[in-house]
Amino acid sequence: MSIEQNIADRRAAESLHRTIGELVLAEIPRLPSPESRLMFWRLLKESAEKNLPAVTLPTPPAKTERERRDELKATVPSDVAEALEMADEIENLASDLPAEGEDFGMSVLEKSGDIARNIAAHNRVTDAQREALSNMLDGLRRWFHD
Repeated sequence: MSIEQNIADRRAAESLHRTIGELVLAEIPRLPSPESRLMFWRLLKESAEKNLPAVTLPTPPAKTERERRDELKATVPSDVAEALEMADEIENLASDLPAEGEDFGMSVLEKSGDIARNIAAHNRVTDAQREALSNMLDGLRRWFHD
């Protein structure tokens, strides 16, 4: 929600609150006892809860796998961060492949994604994983340099 929208919402709520206050608050002291005043507030609250639609706050969109990897890179050992960077570069290059390389790109994306998820889950990278990512990246680069 923007700041402007938040301010507008607050002003609308305050305006309604003042209106209710002018109508109701002047009458509350006329109730015969503290218990009756407490009962009034309880009934007002229950009435509002029953009659107002439930407010559902918007949930922020779920982070993509790439966004989660980006956050993780700042907190992992450098070899893990480098491997995740390779996976990101593979994702970038695979998405830019020409139509005739689409099948190859999809295959590489699937394999590199599996490797990246495994690296992120275990917070470590093996030599075989690093080599596999490097080979996939080299294969993708050849599509653009040959």
